[in-house]
Formats: sequence, structure tokens, C-alpha cells
Amino acid sequence: MTTIKTLFQNNILKTALSPQDNPERLDASVIVMPLIEHDYPAKTPVMWNACYRELGMSEYANLMAVGSTEHLDIILDGLRTDPRYVGGGAGVGFKDSSFSKLDTLDETAQAVGSINLISKKDGVLTGHNTDGEGYAMGLEDLIAEHNRTPLSESRVLMFGSGGTANPIAFALAKRGAKLVISNRTVEKAVSLADRVNRHFGTSIAIGVGEDEVATYASTSDVLINVSTKGASGRFEDYAAFSPTGESVEQNLEMSRAFLEHLNHKPIVSDILLRGNTTTPTLTLAQEFGLITQDGLPMVINQGVKAFMLLHEQEVLSRGYTEQDIARIMREAAST
Repeated sequence: MTTIKTLFQNNILKTALSPQDNPERLDASVIVMPLIEHDYPAKTPVMWNACYRELGMSEYANLMAVGSTEHLDIILDGLRTDPRYVGGGAGVGFKDSSFSKLDTLDETAQAVGSINLISKKDGVLTGHNTDGEGYAMGLEDLIAEHNRTPLSESRVLMFGSGGTANPIAFALAKRGAKLVISNRTVEKAVSLADRVNRHFGTSIAIGVGEDEVATYASTSDVLINVSTKGASGRFEDYAAFSPTGESVEQNLEMSRAFLEHLNHKPIVSDILLRGNTTTPTLTLAQEFGLITQDGLPMVINQGVKAFMLLHEQEVLSRGYTEQDIARIMREAAST
């Protein structure tokens, strides 16, 4: 029988080493296990374990694990079998690949075509997606803080159309934002835009290639990086404003030229987190005096929504509220 313990013993899963407060608590009575395909300094363990401590849920542990999606079927079978697993995040690599492998999906996950959370009840794995709402909430707060054009009237240019782009596009369109979705593979951008338009019954989104972004940037209120540019790995030194086919030096030079030709000052948002440093996209935007936002607000907001999906009964029975969970996570993420 495959269990979480055997998945680790067989090196199918390994404890993520980069996230803060991510102890290998394989002996915990209840395990919440976020899955990622490569190690990075995610905030999930420190935020969730801080909540467990404050709420007195000592039997719970949030343990982020690194695994390959090549072993996805084995991993999911182990999670179904192990009675201690009650759910957990689906992070980098697992958002799209897990989508068609789960037993059921909630309405939001079904619409956007990707997940960021798995819950388990009676051995049934259900996929959820709180990324989009979490991101949109953070962006709305930033817009209000700086008295910018509300999302319902905004034009948004997105760089990238992968896993996290899906829920963000749907959440922004739900609020009335007009979307231009760009991608190196144009067909992927067009496909996402078409799905958004069909879902909302309107032509609120279009898909374009990377070579067209300069045309739309001049009329965009918000520029959002949801691509792999800036993420650890091959493209970690690249900015989102220019194609990745060039060298890093050429990419940064072309990105500066892109920003120099803007005739206004849009908000620039990057969903990535880089520990104590900013991404190349935000670094360049700040050089040009633009308002910027990293991925932390989304991480906190979506984490709160996900925590309540798994633990609402425990939270309320202990006299806590969703606002309390947000406070605890915000404090933990800032340490």
C-alpha cells in the first residue's frame, strides 16, 4: 500500500528545503502537503504552520514536498490511501498536470482549467483554485491605495498564459477588466482568451504574440507577469517585457526600451516571489518610477481562502475568523 511515508522512502517525494518552517513531520497525525516540481522559497509552510500553532491544532503539519509530475499517478494514489492526508496545495508543475487526474473539481477549477489546492474527503480528491481571487483581491487593494482606474474599467496586459494565468484571467474578467493575453506560443494565449470569452459570454479578452505587446502596452492600466520569466531556472534573470529568445543582456536592454516608450505609468505586477530580492521585471519597473506589486498579496489571500476551504469548521469552533487567519498568515509571511 502506497502512503506518504513510502513515497518519501522511495524518493518519489522529498522535503522542500527552501521554504521557511518546513519540517519533515511525517509523523504528524494530520498532514497537509503542498506539491511542487522544483524547490523554491515558498511561503506556504510558514503561513499554515503559524496558523496551526496559534489555533492549537498541534496534530496538523503543513509539509511542502518536491516531486516529479512523471510520478503523478503514484503520488495521487498515495494521497488517496493515506488517511492522514486531508489536502494541500498544487504548486509549480502540479497546477495543470493534476487537473485531469483528480476525482472531481469545484466550479472555479473546472472553469479555469487548473488547480492550486486539493482537498480529500472519504478518499475522494477534489481540485479547487483560489489563485485568481487571491490575486485580484491584492490588485484591487493596490489600485484603491493609489487611486487608480478600478478593475471594472481597466485594460490589463498579461505576459504569459500558463497555469496561474488561467485563474487570474478569469478573476479579472469577472470584475470587468479588459484583457490582452500574450504568449510566446500565440495559440496558447488565443485559447485562454477564447475560454474566458465563452465563459462570460462577451469579447472581453484577446490573445496575442510576444511581438505585439508594445502595441497594447501604451493603452494598458496594468501590466502583469504570469510567465516563467524571473522564476528560478533557465529564465530567472529575464524580465517579462521582452522575448526570451534573446540573451539576458539583450532581454534587459529591450525591456528598458519597452519601458522608455511608454507614454504613461501603468501598474506593474509580478506574481513571482524571489525571497528578499525583487524580480527583474519589478526591478526595471521601479527604475522607471512605476508602482509595483510582487506575488506576496496573492500568496496570502489565496492561502487564506485555501485554509478556510480545508479547515473552516476547526477555525470557527476555536473562535477564530477568516480575518484572523489573514492576520496570522500576513505576520508569518513577513518574518
